[in-house]
Amino acid sequence: MLGHYARVALVTFGDGSEQATLDGALPDAQRGRVQVVSNDEGLDDDAYLARLPARVLLAFPAARRVLIRTHQLECGQFAVKLCHGLVQRGMQVALLGRGEYLWTRRLASEAGSESSKAQEAGREEGALCWAADLVIGGNDAMIRDLAWRYGLHASRTRVVPPLVLGPSLEDESSSVGREPGLIVHTGPLAARHKVDVLLRAVAHVRESIPQAHLEIWGDGPERANLEKLAAELGLDAKFNAEATHAMVLPRLQACQVFAHASDAEDHLMGVLQAMACGAPVVAADSPAVARLVQHGVTGLRVEGSPESFSVAFQGMLADADWHDMLGNNARRVAAEQFGLDRVVRAELEAHGAACGFAYNPNPASKPTPQAA
Repeated sequence: MLGHYARVALVTFGDGSEQATLDGALPDAQRGRVQVVSNDEGLDDDAYLARLPARVLLAFPAARRVLIRTHQLECGQFAVKLCHGLVQRGMQVALLGRGEYLWTRRLASEAGSESSKAQEAGREEGALCWAADLVIGGNDAMIRDLAWRYGLHASRTRVVPPLVLGPSLEDESSSVGREPGLIVHTGPLAARHKVDVLLRAVAHVRESIPQAHLEIWGDGPERANLEKLAAELGLDAKFNAEATHAMVLPRLQACQVFAHASDAEDHLMGVLQAMACGAPVVAADSPAVARLVQHGVTGLRVEGSPESFSVAFQGMLADADWHDMLGNNARRVAAEQFGLDRVVRAELEAHGAACGFAYNPNPASKPTPQAA
């Protein structure tokens, strides 16, 4: 982005410590062009939001135009308020509502579609979509859902695939030296992820392949229940509550299989990251999984029972040539479809469209809440 923008600001609710992390990741010549705007004064949310427009203007002292882009849809209410605050101060603002998954669908799955959390999420998600000059999502299905829910005109939407980084296609070492029998799962330990299915499957696999072992990276409300189940099954599964990218990445490069049991997710970054690392995927079949995993080409889609996972694990672990072929295919597909070059091109096209609508608006194609 720094090749196309004079300055970039990352707006967070953190305490300011992110700036040191950011500076450590940037070349010296670029550090002054990227700034973190944070709640380093420890204000409550309302007070911080009230001061946020002025803080952002300080980050762009010479700018007359700015593009605001949300990281996920649940950031929408803050982005809309920031947009209004900057406009009131004379700034021209383009608002880009971006997300990789449907916030409302996730909350409806967790708390029920009639829950107050899901209802409030729907109001906030809708407010962002109506206010935004452009709405972008991670896949066609997500964009169709948002357009149907909130009456979005097709011209005001774009698909920008999520960015996934892994070893380069020329790095042949990523497909060798994998740990025999290692099966990895990443993600929150919530009921919808069905990690219990994986525990039961691996326990069965160990009867014929004793070296099979499962690593679980993530934490959540189901952890105690899952650890108890593993003990009952006599399974020495390794639970890792702390799961930073730097910790997980080497294990994805080392595993023989990446396992995903949930059929209720539309945000599959764990699957994509595993593919980028050359790990063949065994996943419960669902529309979201089917968009990413080509059965028999980049991984296997199974019906989701412990028995079906067990059969897939046994076949994969017993055939090194097969899992290497699937893993190499997965790495190539991830690089081609979700690599940096493609994502940057799609992002920049979306940014240009949002700015075009913001600075040369066409009211006829921008929906209102009453029209949705």
